[in-house]
Amino acid sequence: MEGRGCGCSGAYGETKIDAVEAWNRRAAPTLPADEKGLVDEWRSPDEMPDTPKGTEQNFIVAVRRARSGKVYSFPSAYLNAYPLRYEYECPKGEGCDGNGCEDGCPITGWYSATGDGEDGLTYSPMYMDPGDEFLGWRKVPQWPASADMEG
Repeated sequence: MEGRGCGCSGAYGETKIDAVEAWNRRAAPTLPADEKGLVDEWRSPDEMPDTPKGTEQNFIVAVRRARSGKVYSFPSAYLNAYPLRYEYECPKGEGCDGNGCEDGCPITGWYSATGDGEDGLTYSPMYMDPGDEFLGWRKVPQWPASADMEG
């Protein structure tokens, strides 16, 4: 029996490609489609996440890139008046709610967090080229077993 384009076959007459596809089907997890909380709907970019003031929360965002027209989904942190310390000065200047930003400058918006945590995280505004379109956001889906372990 000839394989698809490779001219090879494995045990029991199946091609190596068939064997790999069969292995991938066995190894892939089966997601419980009706499990409550696994599937969360996308939200409009005009709708702000319910994130308590002074905190941050991670989400998945979708952006249509102008240069390619493709939609990309990636993690982003939503900061709600989250106090960030700036190396030079707070971008709000003296407008830090009258407290001079000693505890950090309260920033709200979508940010990317990088770093290893040992030296702290570095936050950068979500990267958007001119013409890119922020399509929406959603909660980070959790496997049902991880939700049980949290509480």
